[in-house]
Amino acid sequence: MMNLLLAIIYSKFKEKIEIGLDNEKDDRLIFLKEKFKEYSKDNNNWLDKEGMYKYFITIHSVVNNKH
Repeated sequence: MMNLLLAIIYSKFKEKIEIGLDNEKDDRLIFLKEKFKEYSKDNNNWLDKEGMYKYFITIHSVVNNKH
């Protein structure tokens, strides 16, 4: 009986973790798209040298979980 109970608890816990990870991924993608638009020159969907530098710093901060 204990094994069945642990299996159910583990299954629900795993499900919640996967949902949380999907939400974090979506949030990161939205954040990075907004930053790209912010750094793009005249909103032409391209980055100049300064914009690229700022965008790489932003990506680095996301990878290090500072945002």
